[in-house]
Amino acid sequence: MPWLKDSFPVGRCSIRIDSELQAAAMQIFVAATRAEPDDSLLLESGIHRIAARLLHPTSHGPIQPTRGGLARAAHRRVNDMITAALDDKSVASPTLDQLADAACLSVNHFIRAFHQQTGVTPHRHVVLRRLERGITLLKKPGNSVAEVADGVGFATPAHFVATFRRTMGVTPGAFQAALFS
Repeated sequence: MPWLKDSFPVGRCSIRIDSELQAAAMQIFVAATRAEPDDSLLLESGIHRIAARLLHPTSHGPIQPTRGGLARAAHRRVNDMITAALDDKSVASPTLDQLADAACLSVNHFIRAFHQQTGVTPHRHVVLRRLERGITLLKKPGNSVAEVADGVGFATPAHFVATFRRTMGVTPGAFQAALFS
């Protein structure tokens, strides 16, 4: 599914796909594949999210590359730490201090530079990466929501479901059901 990709090339750089647009696309997909009474509202909500995001692109963070932010090497080190924690359950999620140390910045400067570059805070970025990994796991038949929640590092399935729903506008179970219907 094209909206689930992490980024797409534009010239010599890439633009991160906006999580708000990704969530809106997911709402539309789920509403279009199900036949439940509230799906017309879900479809309308997804369309409104896309329209609002396109009409007010700066209200939810940058979708264009910005000046400033982290140096490429620092950004790569930070992403490597986050990826290592997502790939290996025995590795704890990196703390802000660890991420800032990897970027060779103070914590406050790191948060500011990271937000300037990505449009989200480091914590939000980690949560979005976990949800992206969760979406990938939900696409595999036979994975339960509880298994996916555990696999992406959420403390409980309820926390995963609540975070997924708050971010994507649909529950992981509804997304999975729409995929396999």
